[in-house]
Amino acid sequence: MSEWTSPGGPSPQAGPPPQSDWTTPPSGWGAPPPGWDRPYAATAPRPGIIPLRPLGVGELLDGAFTAMRRYPRATLGLSAMVAAVQQLLGLVVDLATNNIATPDSTGLSGVGTVSGVFVYIVNAALGAVLVGMLAIVIGDAVIGRTVALGDVWRRVRPLLLPLLGAAFLTSVLPVFGLVALIIGGVILWVALSFTTPALVLERLTVRQALRRSWRLAMPAFWRVLGVRLLAMLIAAVVSAILSLPGVIAAISSVTGNLSTGNVQLSVGAEIAVRLSALVAATVTAPITAGVLALLYIDRRMRAEALDVALARAAETAAE
Repeated sequence: MSEWTSPGGPSPQAGPPPQSDWTTPPSGWGAPPPGWDRPYAATAPRPGIIPLRPLGVGELLDGAFTAMRRYPRATLGLSAMVAAVQQLLGLVVDLATNNIATPDSTGLSGVGTVSGVFVYIVNAALGAVLVGMLAIVIGDAVIGRTVALGDVWRRVRPLLLPLLGAAFLTSVLPVFGLVALIIGGVILWVALSFTTPALVLERLTVRQALRRSWRLAMPAFWRVLGVRLLAMLIAAVVSAILSLPGVIAAISSVTGNLSTGNVQLSVGAEIAVRLSALVAATVTAPITAGVLALLYIDRRMRAEALDVALARAAETAAE
């Protein structure tokens, strides 16, 4: 067990959980008393990237950027590897379906539609694995412990199938909600926010992680929604800036009739676009994933006094 285990004790799962040297919260952990967090404002320990107390919005964002600065190999390195696979896959699909040199005048084709769905599914799976790995990095960074890339993979590998299942549900369910009703999609998007961090850090099954996410997110619905939207806005601005060279290269190489939409993009320009997108994704993925992981930790500190267990784990790690 670890300090990430929920107060009610570890959830049942198939097979023994991976070994961990993290401390365990006392059994029968109850709800914190009213106002328990206020005395920590000035004296909360900070062994890692955040102070161990409930966090403000600025501290959530600062923690994500601090993790990127202190652990660039684990954050940007992992993000770059996943982004490279995603962009390479997109380029291969574009070349295989002639979406570069011979654009379809209708904008859609049977092959293009199928390939687009395939790319979306694979990207969602890769994104879920990335968020899971970054959640481990952030979790260790909170208590000031550096984690090696090999150790991250060792801890995520037993959870690959649950991660893929969670990625499918958290990607598809909000889409269905949006098709049915925009409000339903937004509610699901917020309610399922913590599925991946809970699955990875608490070693839960997919069903348990979905339920855990709902119980943590819904009592603070508007805060979770606002913080996630703010993180996405910041990531979008950074992505637009970093993608600008590829956009310029694409515009300069476009041939064809722009008024009819029948344009052609050279392979070189497509590669430039993909490289710019790779750089943008490498930088922005740790921002959104880091904020999400820290928001999950913040919710548990507020609801379950997780900061006490984390402080003990930090003391153990320092010994």
